Amino acid sequence: MAVDVSDSYLVSGSNDQLASVWDTASGRHVASLEHPDAVTSVALHGSRLATACRDGSLRVWSLPSGDPQRVIDGHGCQHGHVFAIAWTGPQRLLSGASDRTLRSWNAENGACIGLLKGSEAVSALAVDESAGLAASPCRDYSVAVYATDTLVRKHTLCGHTRPVLSVAFSGSRVASGGCDGIRLWLLSDGGGACAFHVKSDGPVFAVALHGATLLSGAGSGSGVCVWDLEAQRVVARLHGRSAGSVCALAFDGKRVACGDSASLVPQVWQV
Repeated sequence: MAVDVSDSYLVSGSNDQLASVWDTASGRHVASLEHPDAVTSVALHGSRLATACRDGSLRVWSLPSGDPQRVIDGHGCQHGHVFAIAWTGPQRLLSGASDRTLRSWNAENGACIGLLKGSEAVSALAVDESAGLAASPCRDYSVAVYATDTLVRKHTLCGHTRPVLSVAFSGSRVASGGCDGIRLWLLSDGGGACAFHVKSDGPVFAVALHGATLLSGAGSGSGVCVWDLEAQRVVARLHGRSAGSVCALAFDGKRVACGDSASLVPQVWQV
C-alpha cells in the first residue's frame, strides 16, 4: 500500500487497482480512482494528486472531483513498473521505476523534462520541494541525493551495511530505513554526515520525517515508532487495528498515515 496525507486529503493506493481519497477533516470517502493495474505510489500537492501504476504509467487527478487531468506513459516498463512518484513543484513530477531511470515530468503537458539513466531500479523517492533535492536508495546500500531541477547527484550517503528500503526528506535532514536499522543524515555543502543510527531486529520498511520528528515502521505487529530526534529516543508507539507489516508512512506534522500489508484501508493518528 502507498499513502499520503495533507490538511485536506488522505490518499491510499494498493493492489486493488484503486487510489482511494478521503476528506481529512470529516473522514468522508470522496473518490475511488480506477487504474489498469496496482497503484504503487501516491503524492498530493494541494488539490492535485499524482499516482503511479504497475503498468509503467503515471496519472494526475483533480481533487475532490477525481477528474483525470493527464496520463503519462513515459517509462514504458515492459518488465516492471513505476515504484515511486513525488511532486518537485506545482507543475513538476519526479518518478523512479524498474527501467533504471529517474525522470522529471511537466505535469501540465506530460513532457519528460529530465532523464537520469542508472544501473539499478529506483525503488523509493523522497523530495524536499523547498530545498530542491530528492533522495533515493542505491544497490550498494548508500543513499543518493539529487538536485531535482538537473538530476545531478549532489551527495552520496554511505553507512548502511544492508539494503536500504525507504527514505524521507525534511530540510537538511534525510532519514533512511533498511535491513540494518535507521539512519538520520544531516546535509551540508560539504556532503552528508550520519547524526543518528539505531539498529533494528528486522527490516525497517517505511520512514517519514517532519522537522525533529521521525517515524519508522517495521514488521508484523510492531506498529509505528515516533522518534524525538533531539532526544534521540522513541517517545510514542502507534498501534492500530491490523497486525500487518508497516509498508508505507506519511506525516504532515499533524497527522500520521500508515499503510500495512494486511489491510486495504490506511490508519490515521493525530500527533
